[in-house]
Amino acid sequence: MAISKELQDKVVALLFEQAEKVHWPSLSLQQRTEMYNQWVQDPQIGGRLTEFVPVEQARVWIKDGPMKEFARARFGVGNFAKHVPNPSAAVTDLITSALGDGWDADMDTMAIKPLRLRVYSDEGEEAIFAWVDDYNHFKHLVWAALKEQADGASTPWILCVAASFEKPVPEDVKAFHLRVGQRCGLQVVHVEGV
Repeated sequence: MAISKELQDKVVALLFEQAEKVHWPSLSLQQRTEMYNQWVQDPQIGGRLTEFVPVEQARVWIKDGPMKEFARARFGVGNFAKHVPNPSAAVTDLITSALGDGWDADMDTMAIKPLRLRVYSDEGEEAIFAWVDDYNHFKHLVWAALKEQADGASTPWILCVAASFEKPVPEDVKAFHLRVGQRCGLQVVHVEGV
């Protein structure tokens, strides 16, 4: 028996609410594993899912479904974005933290893999603002920017690596990112506190 859309929506809303409370992006792998176990045991989450699927499948559904999409949903992207209270605020806050005041995001240009959109400054500058919330994925930003430029696009890219205060980007990794950006002609910024 399949899980109804209504039940999926209720469960995802609860997952995202709790993920925000524990600041999911800053959790270690072990802490995330503990959360998955808690969710499977929670009567409102796992308890409801296991009415339709075995416990093992409920855990996989949570991990490979909603929680795999959580980072994108926080920024208003994907099928689960509707379960995040104010996703566009996260994008606006990130851009302001990275570039300062005076930049506007064109939310209609949002794309994924990597997350990116067009931004415009008050002075008339235009750029592609792309970001990841895991510094290990920086290479995906670089590749996307280089690929687009190699295909003839002239709009400059700004690559942003976002991190939490609890799990900041190590200084040696920041320095490496900046060297790669300089070598490739790409602006690189690091933002903490997201």
